[in-house]
Amino acid sequence: MAIGLGAALFAGYQFLPGLTGGSASAAKKDAPAAETAVAKALNAHPLAKYIEITGFRTVEDARKPALRFLVVNHSSAELPPLTLEVNLHVAGAKPEDPPVSTINVKVPGIDPYDSKE
Repeated sequence: MAIGLGAALFAGYQFLPGLTGGSASAAKKDAPAAETAVAKALNAHPLAKYIEITGFRTVEDARKPALRFLVVNHSSAELPPLTLEVNLHVAGAKPEDPPVSTINVKVPGIDPYDSKE
């Protein structure tokens, strides 16, 4: 029984996607382009990986359209006032596709584990 279990683990290690070795290495060859685009975005600021922008909605203030969203600080550090460049992409877009729109937003300081609209 131990030999059968060992053989099953070895086969899973060699042939399942996401694990090293076997045919999984072919799946990993397509990932570097997407990973580098995400890595560049996350390396822009040391705390960038703790910032989430969510809840996009369009509103109309005095007949002028506006875009509202929530900026969330997921870190235990207070974030200073920031100027963010938000790139809006179509759902399912490839990392190399151009954004639909780019918005520069000034965000006031955000307390740890807090959010600002």
